[in-house]
This record gives sequence, C-alpha cells and structure tokens, in this order.
Amino acid sequence: MQTLLDGRYIIYRFLSFLPLTLILCWYYYRKRNPLPIMVGHALIDLATAAQIVATSFVPGLYQTMCGL
Repeated sequence: MQTLLDGRYIIYRFLSFLPLTLILCWYYYRKRNPLPIMVGHALIDLATAAQIVATSFVPGLYQTMCGL
C-alpha cells in the first residue's frame, strides 16, 4: 500500500480525532489515570485499521470520502 500525501485527507484525519484527543487529555489532567488514555488509543488504532481495510476492499471509497 502506498502513502497518499493528500492535504485534505490529512486535515480530515486530524480533525476527526481532535475532539477525542482533547477529551482524553482533559480527563487525564483531572484524574491522572492512564487507563482511559490507553483505551482511547486502542479505539483510534481500531478505527484507523477499519478505514484501511474498508478503503482496500472498496477502491472508490477514498474518492467518496474526499468528496464529502
């Protein structure tokens, strides 16, 4: 699989995970408990893997996502 350096896609990925990142940082700042951070990171990894699998099986999906 090749790396696609598409600016719109990179911005989309950044903005899609920014709210969760802010929530996890706020929670850690208040509670000092790393477990939710680890769970959040696992969720991000699973979402990324699911997106890679989906775009691999459906070639036009990436173009559809960029058109949103």
